[in-house]
Amino acid sequence: LNSSFALTPELGALPVSTFPFLGPGVRLSFDGDEGWYGLLGLFDGVPVDPNKARGTRVAIDEHEGGLTAVEGGYAPGDDLKIALGGWLRTTRSDFLTYEIYRRNSGAYLLGQFPFLSEGRVTGFFQLSVAEQDRNPIGHYFSAGLVCSEPFPGRTEDRLMAGVNRA
Repeated sequence: LNSSFALTPELGALPVSTFPFLGPGVRLSFDGDEGWYGLLGLFDGVPVDPNKARGTRVAIDEHEGGLTAVEGGYAPGDDLKIALGGWLRTTRSDFLTYEIYRRNSGAYLLGQFPFLSEGRVTGFFQLSVAEQDRNPIGHYFSAGLVCSEPFPGRTEDRLMAGVNRA
């Protein structure tokens, strides 16, 4: 398993605060009229390192920087969504070229839409870009279908098929 179909892989390839390497953060959301929304997340730039023998240490300072993520979109119902987002990481990074960068960023477009009647099958897509000289993945595309309730009596189940290209 990889981060495809969730956290876009160009961001997921960097050390960010996701399970199991967690760090502090805050998320703000705005729900507007008729399905419009906005999200803002501010996170510690370097997540906890469980391999350190001295235990967990969280430091929010100029050496660790931060990760800012923003998303805005339109989602009037469960089966329809279109969103545009971006992220900025200010952590010092030498991930790809061993050059120190003080900034790294990316953007994405995603959507979800009804594919067949009765709302049981929805389609989705993700398109993202990141700075190619600073990330192992500079662009990414995915698309697929999700079938809700594919088995009788199991209302919470989902069956998904998709393709991706990085």
